[in-house]
Amino acid sequence: MIIAAVFIFFGPTRGAMAGADPLKVERDDLLEARENVKQIQAKREALASQYNSFRSPDLDKLQKMLPRHVDNVRLAIDIDNMASNVGMALKNIDIRAVDTDGSSSETTRTNSDGSVLSNLDFRFTVSGSYGSLKILLSDLARSVRIVDVTELSFSSADQDLFDFDIGLRTYWLTDNAL
Repeated sequence: MIIAAVFIFFGPTRGAMAGADPLKVERDDLLEARENVKQIQAKREALASQYNSFRSPDLDKLQKMLPRHVDNVRLAIDIDNMASNVGMALKNIDIRAVDTDGSSSETTRTNSDGSVLSNLDFRFTVSGSYGSLKILLSDLARSVRIVDVTELSFSSADQDLFDFDIGLRTYWLTDNAL
């Protein structure tokens, strides 16, 4: 019986056990994947809890600062309101800006989390005094919406009244993750 047991162990049983090795590796991979899923779920729940702890006005400010879509009309209205508050007239808004090589000035950059940061350059002209321009630029700097002033030039038809050509870059974030 001992000889038969040794023969059975080293014969068909050992071959069947060798066939189970890939299954053990697959099982280990699945266990590791399950642990990764648990960690991801815990991180997701923590982030969702943190997101839900923000107050609604703060979320609105965050959405305005870096919106999920380009809203150039809203930005133009905001800039017009800022200009009107300092006695300047907004005109010649060009949101279809083109780079010097003829390509569109809209660019995108993919972040590590799968979201895409996009930007768009556009120009407009305001008429007013130099003091009014300083206040307008200060208001743009304090604005919740992220904008960069990329160009500034001026011309004068009157001693106290200038036409300022201003180029801005604005940003928005899109979620391209699952």
